[in-house]
Amino acid sequence: MNSKVVIKRTKHERDKDFISKLPDALLTHILSLLPLSDANRTRVLSKRWEDLCAFLPSLHFVTPFYNVSRFYWRIEETLDIRDGMPIDKFYLDCTKCSYCDYNRVYELLSSVVICKVKELELKFLDDRKVVRFCWDLFKTCNSLVGLTLNGEFVLDVPKDGLEKWNLSHDLGKTNRSFDGRHVPSNYTACPP
Repeated sequence: MNSKVVIKRTKHERDKDFISKLPDALLTHILSLLPLSDANRTRVLSKRWEDLCAFLPSLHFVTPFYNVSRFYWRIEETLDIRDGMPIDKFYLDCTKCSYCDYNRVYELLSSVVICKVKELELKFLDDRKVVRFCWDLFKTCNSLVGLTLNGEFVLDVPKDGLEKWNLSHDLGKTNRSFDGRHVPSNYTACPP
């Protein structure tokens, strides 16, 4: 004998969104298990979901081809919403736009330092402009354990910064001071 139990639900019960009723901490944890691109897509689900990605432990931003000022505004808004909450990893890719506002990037990095960032990855185009890495922001940032710079950067790092960050391990003895010298593309440094 083959019998099925059919439970009929009202339209109201079918239309209920049970997942949105979960606490923010649980939803954020669920989103952190998704690839960042998929987690970001959940912003369109409802007003409540719009800001949940701001609380993810890793933040990933890639400049669009258009509307760059709105892009910077969105990053600022995300960091403001976090209100100093620590960041595990912050990724900023400025290679897709024709113009990069380095002053705004500096302001964003100031906010990221306040959020006690652990890993930082910055990506700029090699052929546009040499970027001066703002060492003064990071010299007192004790939370930073990984730094990846992609593009043309100039580092003004004092000798004690070299010791803290082990920045000279791939560059040889000729570039040990870094004062105003170029750093090769795709460079990664970590404290010892």
